[in-house]
Amino acid sequence: MSTHTESEFKTKSAFLEGKRKRGYDIGLYRNVEDGKLAGVCAGVADYVEVDKGVLRLIFLASLLFSAGTSMLVYAIAWLFLAPAPDGISQK
Repeated sequence: MSTHTESEFKTKSAFLEGKRKRGYDIGLYRNVEDGKLAGVCAGVADYVEVDKGVLRLIFLASLLFSAGTSMLVYAIAWLFLAPAPDGISQK
């Protein structure tokens, strides 16, 4: 079993935080300007080029049928997706 040193952990954390800030190199961010709660649905809608209202309706429908799983996915996305930087347009 290998043990990780504190410097290895910090290096990995810095790497992941850098990827998060760059939108995981695919341009996926939360759109807090057009978002209703945290901007997750708006950001994903911008990324997949779907109307925000449609994606929000799909999310609300999934809340009814997923026994809370979609809310957990939303919360995880809220944690892992960075807000869109000022210079990046999501449109």
